Amino acid sequence: MLLVLSDADTRSVVSPDGNRLAVREAGVRAAATIVFVHGYPDTPAVWDPVLERLAADFHLVAYDVRGAGASDIPRGLPAYDLQRLTDDFIAVGEAVSPGRPVHLVGHDWGGIQGWEFATSPRCRGRIASFTAVADPALSHGLRANREPMRRRRLREWWSHARRSWYILALCSPRAADHSRGRRVAQLIAAFVSAHGA
Repeated sequence: MLLVLSDADTRSVVSPDGNRLAVREAGVRAAATIVFVHGYPDTPAVWDPVLERLAADFHLVAYDVRGAGASDIPRGLPAYDLQRLTDDFIAVGEAVSPGRPVHLVGHDWGGIQGWEFATSPRCRGRIASFTAVADPALSHGLRANREPMRRRRLREWWSHARRSWYILALCSPRAADHSRGRRVAQLIAAFVSAHGA
């Protein structure tokens, strides 16, 4: 049976810039806290099967990152830079585990954010452990793309870029305005599935 969180399990946390984040909690509040950060175009619902398995032993937190789900959708690209996303993570951590470091798990864009959090001096002492699912640190990905392009490497790069096109689409200024619409997420998922990603 899948763990279903009710609205009663959701609260708002406000980031320093006034952005309201929807935060879902489950499990044992007195236990170690694990914070889950989803990718795009997901919501924290992607973590439900994991939360179900861990709820008896941990305090589990999954939040809608800015621009997704029930969280606020700020306007303009600067509102989504890594410094603002770090502000959000710190605000959530302070709200759900004041004075205690959290275990951090990130998937997809949430994993890239997690690498930023884990390496930021601002988060020193706030993270007990970090697990990235399916993502390198952004700087590693950029460094790998600076290596000389040989024919085989070019084919691998093109194959990866073809499957990751949605990242550029979601970074466009208007993408956040539409991310609340489930239809956009369904269309992207259908396209990615149909094209073998």
